[in-house]
Amino acid sequence: MDEDLMSAAVASERWGFDSSYVRQLYRKYPNRFLDGTIRQFGKTYVITKEGMEYLTGQGELEAKISRNTLKGTKKIINILSFKGGVGKTTTAKIINEALYKSGKNSLYVDLDYEAFPAKIESDYVILDQSPYVKQDESLYLDKSDFIIFPYAENISNIKILSLMKEVILRAKVHNESLQVIFVKTGLEKNNNFDKEAKSLKKQVPIIFADFSVDNS
Repeated sequence: MDEDLMSAAVASERWGFDSSYVRQLYRKYPNRFLDGTIRQFGKTYVITKEGMEYLTGQGELEAKISRNTLKGTKKIINILSFKGGVGKTTTAKIINEALYKSGKNSLYVDLDYEAFPAKIESDYVILDQSPYVKQDESLYLDKSDFIIFPYAENISNIKILSLMKEVILRAKVHNESLQVIFVKTGLEKNNNFDKEAKSLKKQVPIIFADFSVDNS
């Protein structure tokens, strides 16, 4: 048993799944695993090159999420941050509510806890990404119209900004029309962060917006 298969089996047993089923799945589709691990975001997901699959407690294949699912939707808004606590979900829900109030058909999908729907008929889809997702996993950036990156100007977010830079530049190679919006959600001010942000803006067209509110 190679390391990837062992990793998948150990992870499945840790979360109460039938490891023999995971072994069968891995042997049947060895090229579809990115790294052979199984992660748990509310449900347990198998991340593949084609998308992601999630399993029930009985080890049954419950649903397959394909990137083709996104075809036909008018606008896909991807709310992404590799750090928690920056107002990502709040931003996603504010945008979703605003679209609804303007008469648009909008679907909010929390990728922390639910799978992507098998069929979508909507003007807009708001993808609320997990902050714990890895850069090399399927983030649906190739099908997205917008990336919205909520941020706070503090030291810990400077490193996150450099990660976002890599992700955005890589995504633009396959999706030239992708638009990037940085949304400030915190009151902090950091000159180093501002400098990094301006440097990124020279490489990629970015819209900066400020959602922060000073109640003092």
